[in-house]
Amino acid sequence: MFQNFDSPFFADRIKILISTHTFFSSEFFMKQYLIRIFSYGFLVWLIPFIVAISFHSRDGKLQTDLFLFKTVMLLVGNFTGCVLLTSLALKISGKKFSILLNTGFIWLAINWGLDFLILLPMSKMNAGDYFIQIGLRYLTMIFISFTVGWVADRSTNN
Repeated sequence: MFQNFDSPFFADRIKILISTHTFFSSEFFMKQYLIRIFSYGFLVWLIPFIVAISFHSRDGKLQTDLFLFKTVMLLVGNFTGCVLLTSLALKISGKKFSILLNTGFIWLAINWGLDFLILLPMSKMNAGDYFIQIGLRYLTMIFISFTVGWVADRSTNN
């Protein structure tokens, strides 16, 4: 019923599975890309965070209209992400889609993680409110990375 795990058949199936799954492709794990991906992911979180500080008083109260603040945060975050994702895409040789799509997921995890470590304790916000008010907006990272990767791989100018 079960194949012998040491058999060539099983080993070949595992190699095929791993090589076809974009996250495990050897191209994705190249050190030069990972360092840049994680560094840029941190910047995608840090730059809007620094901008957000300027909208708050020393005691943490918002000093402007809530909707203006949220709009500025969306614009700054999306612009920062787009610039850094484009910069990354230009440095990748060959097919870009899998690397860029996985970059979106990594950046999503980094941003959620840093928000849970820093923003939630500062704001005293619970996880449910966080995802409704802030966290779900980070899903645009996936949409943008998917789109940029898809277009980059289909461009005739490569």
